Amino acid sequence: SNKEDLYGKERDFLKYPGLYNLTTVYSCGKVNINTAPYFILRALDSSIDDILAREIIEYRKEHPFHSINELISVEGVDADLIYRLNFVADVKSCFFKIHMKLKDSNGIVLNLIVIYDRAHRKIINRKVY
Repeated sequence: SNKEDLYGKERDFLKYPGLYNLTTVYSCGKVNINTAPYFILRALDSSIDDILAREIIEYRKEHPFHSINELISVEGVDADLIYRLNFVADVKSCFFKIHMKLKDSNGIVLNLIVIYDRAHRKIINRKVY
């Protein structure tokens, strides 16, 4: 359903995040391959299957990418994929979505969502609930 696509779902004991948890409306137009979650990596190109998405995630833990071209070091990535990714991916983000959940000793929960603009070094949106 559309609601599950937005907020996530659980199937067979697996939790799938929704788009709300993975994206922000603020963008430079490209996905950061150093921080993109599994599902976003899978969506970047039809040749990024389950195995390749996991390989990228494992590789970047030890070797953050400084250029899209460095993806060639990941087994399963070829020059054609790198060419296609140059249009949709980058190695750093212009904006960050930060979501913090704070809980006090009485069980009261406070959520804070902040959008941070790296280029201008400022918070451009925040929501507390």
